[in-house]
Amino acid sequence: MKTNKILTIIFLLLSLVLFNSCSPNNKENDELIYEFTDKEQLPERILLTGNEENKNYTFLLSNYTNKYNKIAFGNSLEEMNIIYTASGDSDIEEIVNNFKYISWFETIKKSDESIINQIKVYNKETKSINTIFEKIADESSPYQFNFIGLSGNNILYIELDYENSKGKIVQYNILEDKSSVFLELPFTNNELTRNCPLYFINVKDNLLITSTINNQTVDLRVYNIETKELIHTITLPEYIGLVYYADFDMDTKTFAIYYYKIETNDIKSGEGVGIINIVDNELKEIFTPSSTTYLYHEKISISGNLIYFVLQKVVTGAVYDHYIGIQYNISNHHYEEVKGAIYLELHEELYAVCFDKKEAIQKINYYKYPSIK
Repeated sequence: MKTNKILTIIFLLLSLVLFNSCSPNNKENDELIYEFTDKEQLPERILLTGNEENKNYTFLLSNYTNKYNKIAFGNSLEEMNIIYTASGDSDIEEIVNNFKYISWFETIKKSDESIINQIKVYNKETKSINTIFEKIADESSPYQFNFIGLSGNNILYIELDYENSKGKIVQYNILEDKSSVFLELPFTNNELTRNCPLYFINVKDNLLITSTINNQTVDLRVYNIETKELIHTITLPEYIGLVYYADFDMDTKTFAIYYYKIETNDIKSGEGVGIINIVDNELKEIFTPSSTTYLYHEKISISGNLIYFVLQKVVTGAVYDHYIGIQYNISNHHYEEVKGAIYLELHEELYAVCFDKKEAIQKINYYKYPSIK
């Protein structure tokens, strides 16, 4: 599925939303790092690995009139070596990387209209590509979530076992060419998730962040991938019906969450963005999307006191105006907008892939912004 929402997607226009009653601080201190002008391979995402002395880049490329169909790798922004080109009927939905590997989730549409879901991995040393997971989507097995993660030599992903009514987080060891079940849970009666007990995974270094869903409540969990130890768990309020995605900061012991709320006497149904600390166990909603806005790719990230994500607005007009990157400081409630941003990554400073304001889908700009204080 292109977007993992099992609910009908709530298309939402960003009316100015209040982050704890603050207005955006729009500083003009961005640094334009690079301009991409090749219309046949403009980056939709740029994944940066390493530090100032030793960087490499993974590019998910698109011509923006078709699906994202190329992956490139290089040690600089100028060095864009194509390592994979998907067929015209394929869609690369998710991509992750580390110093050793690049892995991606791909859907392939066959001539009979059936869909094949695949997870592939590229070894940067051997320059080889292997398919480590493949499953046909049909009536008996209709869904496969596209969240994947890389930790060292391991790829983690969700597999839905409809035959045995179980949801699994699978850990595949690339060196050993061997899969094992990291976590397994029975299907539920939760209609929001089509009875699936798992919805997303987020791999952050040696941490696995996920949510588990039973018939009444949703829990957030953090595991140590190497030891499989459950480090932290927290039960969310009963009005949270589904967590689309979450991130966790070990230093502050805080989750950043993108979720769906079930209507109650006091709560209006809809989406929300919030934080919850494992110490005080209180969910604080910091952003409420309006009826024409949602989080692009359903992703949210946290590092220290900084939260960042991309909003997509369903509006008419220029493509540039459909996307806004947000960085928000928890400690003082300051936030800044990055206009035209379609992808954000934080490496001490914030890196943003943005549509050009004038040339839109003909040109992509790569910026660096200071993280807000």
